[in-house]
Amino acid sequence: MDPFMTNPPTLKGYVTVDGDSVVVWCKYCRRLHSHGHGGLREPLGAGDGHRYAHCHDRNSGYDETGYYIIEVGWFTSEEQRREYEREQAQRPDDDDN
Repeated sequence: MDPFMTNPPTLKGYVTVDGDSVVVWCKYCRRLHSHGHGGLREPLGAGDGHRYAHCHDRNSGYDETGYYIIEVGWFTSEEQRREYEREQAQRPDDDDN
């Protein structure tokens, strides 16, 4: 059995405005992972499926299983704002340095 297909988690994916990529938020490295979508002519959902993780965290739980992406919408300025806020909330305070 392929270990990457053993109970992979499902992540919400957002298609970029150019339609070339679908992005998902990684809770391990706290960054966006980008995968191919196929272009603007492809319908929402064209990028659904199992993917290997593009994670920068060596302890990522996604390394063993990958993840399943379900495209739920477009990566709008609202989604970008939320991603920025998540990233800022995860950063250590710079005042301590």
